[in-house]
This record gives sequence, structure tokens and C-alpha cells, in this order.
Amino acid sequence: MKLLLPLAPSLAAAAAAALPKGPSVLEERQIATLCDQFGTWNGIGYTVSNNLYGESSATSGSQCTYVDSNLVVGLSWHTTWQWTGGAGIVKSYASSAANIPAGRTISSILTMLTTATWTYSTSTVQADVAYDLMTTSTGSGGSYEVMIW
Repeated sequence: MKLLLPLAPSLAAAAAAALPKGPSVLEERQIATLCDQFGTWNGIGYTVSNNLYGESSATSGSQCTYVDSNLVVGLSWHTTWQWTGGAGIVKSYASSAANIPAGRTISSILTMLTTATWTYSTSTVQADVAYDLMTTSTGSGGSYEVMIW
């Protein structure tokens, strides 16, 4: 899965204007690899996490999450996984969060554009794919959740 979380267009334009020119700024580059349970990376305005939630229900397998780029205007990441055994039981998931400053209300966020892409390379995959939006006031756990299957 790749996820891109750009800022509002006017903020993105201002931030992009302040960045150095040249292809190296916009090239996608891997800047973190998370393969451990609760592996976490913090960057410019975002946190990315790898969670091997039900790893013990599998007979073998793994999941790794890769942070590809993190610029002022957004974040890009992807996850690869391969599990065997424990059919029908959740093994793992990856997540990213926009780090909203303390005291800022949800109603003050005018836009938060996202893009998600799901691909697989086998015809025998069994998976549920969900796009899950959560809010929290504590930094962990969700106060409110909207899940799109």
C-alpha cells in the first residue's frame, strides 16, 4: 500500500516554493524500513508504524513497512507482507498518522487529501483491505473511527 498525505493546495504550493529545485527533492527515496513489531518512524509532521498484530497466528511470514519520502508537502510509504497459516485471522497492518499540534481542533483542518493503492502479486491472496481513519487526543488508540472496506 502506498499512502500520500499532501497538505492543502495553498500550503503545499508555499512549501514547495521554499524547497530547493532539482529532481533529487522530488525523487521517491526510501528513508526508513520498519519490520519489527511496533516499529515506528517519526518525520516532518507524520508518524508511520508497523504492527505485527496477529503474527503468532501464522505458521510463517513477515511484514515490512517502508517510508519512501517525507517532505513538507506530504508523505509516501508502502508495505510488503507474506504470511502462511492461520487462515482468516489478522496478521498485521501498517499505519500512518498526521501529527496535529496540541490544542488544534479537527474543525480547523480544512482538507487532508490522501491516496491509497492496493496491489498484489499472486492469485492466491486472502486479505481484507481497509482504509481506516481515526482521531485521538492522546496519541494512541482511536477516539473516533471511520473504516472503509
